Amino acid sequence: MIVLPYAPTRLRMARGTVVRVERGCIWMTQEGRHEDVSFHAGRTCEVMVDGLTVLTAGFRQPAVVTLMRAISGSGHLLQTGEVDSGDG
Repeated sequence: MIVLPYAPTRLRMARGTVVRVERGCIWMTQEGRHEDVSFHAGRTCEVMVDGLTVLTAGFRQPAVVTLMRAISGSGHLLQTGEVDSGDG
């Protein structure tokens, strides 16, 4: 999926989802957590909350990300479906 700068992508109830940046840079804010996270292409970060998580592309450039869910107990990841892009 493509994440645009100045157009946040909202993830709800996404605890355990792994966000992998394929291209660009992402800023991730998780409801209830004091620290935001930024990471770049080739890096991953796991969503740690069930509340709202917001992804925004950094450096005024679009980013490409893949969202994955762990298969319980296996250590393997599966790509997930679409999320709310927040554009209406």
